Amino acid sequence: MPARTVLRGRLVTPDEVLQDAVLVVEGIRISWVGPAAQWQHAVDWPAPEPVTGTLLPGLVDVHCHGAAGFSF
Repeated sequence: MPARTVLRGRLVTPDEVLQDAVLVVEGIRISWVGPAAQWQHAVDWPAPEPVTGTLLPGLVDVHCHGAAGFSF
């Protein structure tokens, strides 16, 4: 079985921002994401404590100085 990581906190999806969500990663794949209130109905173990911060999709560059030889 691949390694499992379970995170809980404010989660940004392409469609909405969930203020209290759970994200499960097994190996290199996201296996479950949704509101923390639905977590107990989806699996048989407790949700982790929420983290302080925001869970964002991967490969999002929020830091940029410019591109193609131009700065801003």
